[in-house]
Amino acid sequence: MFKRIMSVVISSVTVVGFIPNIPAKAEESGKQSYPYTIFASSSEDGAITVNAENFCINGNVATNGTIV
Repeated sequence: MFKRIMSVVISSVTVVGFIPNIPAKAEESGKQSYPYTIFASSSEDGAITVNAENFCINGNVATNGTIV
């Protein structure tokens, strides 16, 4: 009986240990997603301003103004 209880406990702990590894996925709705990583609809100068030594964008950037 003790071996059976220990087997259930160890199996449960093993399964709980895998829960953080289950991937999460955002909800897909019928709405159209945004095609840009950064977007500014403003037509003013400096619509998008970045103040950084290093800056990496993995996607598209669009603005009606300027990017500084």
